[in-house]
Amino acid sequence: MARGVGRMAGRAANFADKFLPIPPSPVTTAKYGALVNIPGSMLLLGRNGVRRFVLPTVSRAKLRMGLARAQRTGGIFHLWFHPSNFYYQRHDQFATLAWFLDHAASEVGRGRLEVRTMGSYAHERE
Repeated sequence: MARGVGRMAGRAANFADKFLPIPPSPVTTAKYGALVNIPGSMLLLGRNGVRRFVLPTVSRAKLRMGLARAQRTGGIFHLWFHPSNFYYQRHDQFATLAWFLDHAASEVGRGRLEVRTMGSYAHERE
């Protein structure tokens, strides 16, 4: 029973995280020999099923707040997605991604953000 309650609580927390403008956490790299793991900060959700009710304004708020939190803490904001996440409501999805890229480019232009490739972390000296 406790296991079932724990699972339900986890699902409820995950649901709330997706539907509310709760800022994603920044991440740090973890090296495993020559490999580098960069955990995801935020998944740009696909918009099928119940996820279609996640408003693009909520996704954009989460993106903005997650990036700002990473800037404040010196952490990494790692946005990730699968190509299939653009299958449903593709216009909204691409508009949200374009908005985020414009926002990030503006921050880079102001000298407040550095955009890096995942590969650049693998070549960092310890």
